[in-house]
Amino acid sequence: MKILSGHPVVQHLFTALETPVAQLRAQGIVSCLALIRVGADPAAQSYARTIQNRFAKAQVAVQIVDFPTDVQPTIVVQAIKQLNQDTAVHGIMVLQPLPSQLAVAQLAEVIAPAKDVDSISRLNQAANYFDIESGFYPCTAEAVMALLDYYQINLAGQRVTVVGKSMVVGKPVALALMNRDATVTVAHKLTLDLQQTCQNADVIVACAGVPNLIDETMVHAGQVIIDVGINRVNGRLVGDVDWPAIHPIVAAATPVPGGVGTITTSILLKHTVQSAWLQQPSAQPLIIE
Repeated sequence: MKILSGHPVVQHLFTALETPVAQLRAQGIVSCLALIRVGADPAAQSYARTIQNRFAKAQVAVQIVDFPTDVQPTIVVQAIKQLNQDTAVHGIMVLQPLPSQLAVAQLAEVIAPAKDVDSISRLNQAANYFDIESGFYPCTAEAVMALLDYYQINLAGQRVTVVGKSMVVGKPVALALMNRDATVTVAHKLTLDLQQTCQNADVIVACAGVPNLIDETMVHAGQVIIDVGINRVNGRLVGDVDWPAIHPIVAAATPVPGGVGTITTSILLKHTVQSAWLQQPSAQPLIIE
């Protein structure tokens, strides 16, 4: 079985970003992402550190805007509006989870679409649905496509089963696959014939958020398995795919950790640089493949 590691994809993206980042810095523009962080959730803290480390290696800035857990929504909304107007900030991302008084949907609609680098606003989601080349694609969904492209996985005419239907991964990745002429079936953890649906596929994208959901009974020889799941079980990270069970059977699969997840932060980096690039007078969109 071929292991589809995310690390060479990350290195490819870093190399592609070196020139535009240097060109921006030569003009006095330091690409910058603002992270909205509410409270001290361990997962949010950990993800913020990962973003900071990845961005620092690329000479891209991260500004963390912290709020206490009991902050009023109006205060966060006002801070986002100020970041929208700040020409030194090129991307805005809301770290999750959020406390109960804050809704992601509410904050998403306040973020300027041009700075919505994780594509959580309805305007950017609508652009994705209608295949309009404006705004940004959700980072994890784009990470899946970047990995498939890097390893030259043919999609045209292929049967792809997406197991998961979230707005973050399942739905956008299904749209992206259809735009590449794949024949896409969207399933989820409650799909009655999930086993057969997966067995019928040439490619499976597992993004249901259920540990080890895809096992040896759902796969066959020659398949490509993309595992997007990140679940903590007994103190260790596992995906939505039972790796030891499928390992002897399929043609290729992504590991967890070290697969799609490691690419996602680099896509966020890419989007931040692309947003900064558009700040230049008469700039054309920056295409990074």
